[in-house]
Amino acid sequence: MKYLLYLIIGIPISIQGCKGTLIVEKGTKFEFTYLNNTSRQISLKGYYSGYAGNVFGLAPSDAFTQSFTDGGTSIIALSDSTWLTLDDAELIVYKLSDDSPFNILNWDNYELEVVDNVQKFTYTFTEADFE
Repeated sequence: MKYLLYLIIGIPISIQGCKGTLIVEKGTKFEFTYLNNTSRQISLKGYYSGYAGNVFGLAPSDAFTQSFTDGGTSIIALSDSTWLTLDDAELIVYKLSDDSPFNILNWDNYELEVVDNVQKFTYTFTEADFE
C-alpha cells in the first residue's frame, strides 16, 4: 500500500508539466531511454527539490536507459529541473513549466511504447533540439 501511495502522490507531482494523463498500477515498470543522434557530447543532471542528482553522459550516437518500478531516485524524467550541457560548454536548463517540444521533462515529448506491464519512453536528441 505504501508503494501505491507513492505512485499516486509522487508521480503525479513529478509529471505536473505533462498535458496527458498517465494511469499507473502498482508494479508498473518505467523505462526512459535517451538517444543522442547529434555530433555533440551531452551531459544531463537532474535536480529534485533542490538536491542535485547524478550526472549522465551521452556520447554522439550513444544511448542510456533509466528504469524503475514503484518510484525511483535520480531519474531524469522525474526531476524538477534538468541541466543539459553540450560539449562541456553550452548549458540548457529544462523546467517542468516550460512548454516546448524539446523539453525532456514533458513526457508528451517522448515516444511511448507499452510492452506487457512496461511503459517505455524514448527521447531522441537531434540537432533541432539545440538550434
